Amino acid sequence: MEPWRVWFRRFAVRPVLGAAVLACTATVGLLLLPLPLAAEDDADGCRVDVQQTVNPAVILLGETIEVRLILQPRCGQSAGQPLHVVLAIDTSGSMQGQPIMQAENAARHFIEDLNLADHPSTSVGIVSFNNSAETICALTNQSKTLSGCLNKLGNAPTGGTDIAAGLVEAGELLKKGRKQSATRPLAAVLLLSNGTNQAGCHPVERAASDLKRDGALLGTVCVGADCDQDCMRKAASQPRFALAVTDAGQLASAFDKLRREMVDVVLEDANITQLLPPDVTLVGVGAPGEPEPRIDDDPVEGASLRWKVPLLAKAGLTLTYRVRPTRLGEQPSGLRAWTVIRRSDGGGLQADFPQRTILVLQAPLEPPTAAPSPTRTPVPPTRVATAIPSATPAVIATANVKRVVHRAFLPRMQKPRLDDPDSGLQQAQLFPFRDRP
Repeated sequence: MEPWRVWFRRFAVRPVLGAAVLACTATVGLLLLPLPLAAEDDADGCRVDVQQTVNPAVILLGETIEVRLILQPRCGQSAGQPLHVVLAIDTSGSMQGQPIMQAENAARHFIEDLNLADHPSTSVGIVSFNNSAETICALTNQSKTLSGCLNKLGNAPTGGTDIAAGLVEAGELLKKGRKQSATRPLAAVLLLSNGTNQAGCHPVERAASDLKRDGALLGTVCVGADCDQDCMRKAASQPRFALAVTDAGQLASAFDKLRREMVDVVLEDANITQLLPPDVTLVGVGAPGEPEPRIDDDPVEGASLRWKVPLLAKAGLTLTYRVRPTRLGEQPSGLRAWTVIRRSDGGGLQADFPQRTILVLQAPLEPPTAAPSPTRTPVPPTRVATAIPSATPAVIATANVKRVVHRAFLPRMQKPRLDDPDSGLQQAQLFPFRDRP
């Protein structure tokens, strides 16, 4: 049996050394982070930078790492690709006053940020809806015309909320613009409402499906606590295009986010594939606002994640998933990852993500602990009784209580005389006794 000092040093030093190795390896991993790789430029000088990150790069067996695929386009919007945007704004009774003024202000900033003077192929239309819907401004590239149309929002007749009617009207406006354009435009609808559709969500979903089937993107902004967020989320093209704000004062930032995500588009149809190693377990996918992947388990290629993103904006895209390695040692974060992207004007790009290396270490051993000594269960005292003959004094003994037995006898009476059988006297008998503590 080894001395206790040797035993203590052996088990106390191991966790310290393990922690030091983890810290040093993590520091080296941060210093060796790969730089983003760029795909080759296409004919128009457009490219996309791709990068993969893992966090953390050094783990103990049983822990989870988070992997991110990052795409950053480096190209401007194609000058020959038309862009048609329709703002569908709720003008029901609950929007009157300060909310409609905030919505008008957010729409003005949105139009200014589009810089229509420098983008002649971009047009904006405005639709208002309450009990019914109407077009208050057809698709136009003139900022002054749009500014005049926005002034009419506060004068619109009030009433209920027919969101489906607003989407149908926006779809008709986009169809007219498509007929007047020589090239199929990139179409988007930004829907704003603070209530619940008066006929339920089903008509809204049906109108939204028609819009998306025609190739239009749909972003929604839900204002206040009375807005049907679930319905607006179902109507949006993607979950990240469904925004909710607590008050109308946040509409400007919501419109700006949708502009960056939906309108400032430079690439389309991004298909991203990540092949997973056989010795990892997929724990989770996605982060708030990210598109969900399709999970495949091919018998030849193995497990893989596949994302299909219809638009890639200037702000770029991040895709997240989490895995748990099942073996020790140094290993790649994935087998292979690549993306194929199409430009809105017909070009295309392809790029491979650099695969990172992760290190999986054995968790430090815990010192053995002595087995707990068995505990004795106290045995309650038992009372032992002794059978007592009826003709002799009785003594009752117990385990830990001394008891006193009181005896009582009838006095002996005079025996009956043989010559007087009718006297009624009988021989004396023992009187029954009681056992008292």
